[in-house]
Amino acid sequence: MRENFMSGIDEGRQDKRCEACFLLYFDPFFGFEKLPEDDTSDKIVPFSLEEQMTLREKLSDHWKPYFDFAFRVGVRPGEQIGLKPEDIDWKRGLLHIRRAITLDKDGKRFEGNTKNKYSRRTIRLTPVMLDALKAQRAIHNQFGCEYFFCTPNGCEVHLSNLRRKVWIPALTQASLPIREMKQTRHSFATMALSLGENPLWIAKVMGHRDAEMIIKVYAKYVANSKGTEDGSLLSAVYSRA
Repeated sequence: MRENFMSGIDEGRQDKRCEACFLLYFDPFFGFEKLPEDDTSDKIVPFSLEEQMTLREKLSDHWKPYFDFAFRVGVRPGEQIGLKPEDIDWKRGLLHIRRAITLDKDGKRFEGNTKNKYSRRTIRLTPVMLDALKAQRAIHNQFGCEYFFCTPNGCEVHLSNLRRKVWIPALTQASLPIREMKQTRHSFATMALSLGENPLWIAKVMGHRDAEMIIKVYAKYVANSKGTEDGSLLSAVYSRA
């Protein structure tokens, strides 16, 4: 009986040693492919103004206002395709961001709330922002769609289709590196900061709580501290382009 008891103790000790070895060499990421070190899917790769103009030349007339707006306002793609005509106050020059289009668990397009309460905002439009919306109004009036931005057939914009059929082909034809469409948003922020626009104004336009994230993420693009608080410097650059 004593031999059986001692044998049980030895087996228990051996099990614990094996368990310790397992934990020592266990790799929780075994079987998962490591992302390449130069992966740019989550990096900030902004477009220069010259690149924006080069890309624009490769877009059809239908999509020029869409991407003019994306670069000049810096809204999230889901917010942009969720805009409706009543969200624009033409008389007062205001744009109300009240919703966003996203995908449900089944991958179907649906209209929902903005990302957070700070994303639900009102933007005072600069002249170049307003110019892009006016150009799009002429397109919208042809179809009378529910949403302000639409396809050439007057249908709702699906970001996956836009990326595959418009964005990537235009980048390829322009001989520009393939980047995510969200880089239009990053381009707005980096260009505004490099021109000296007030980070608080940029944060408000982009739908952030305060300027902390703007400074943290885009700090290296801050060229000087003499900025404006209304986007006039950024508007002037696009006006001359």
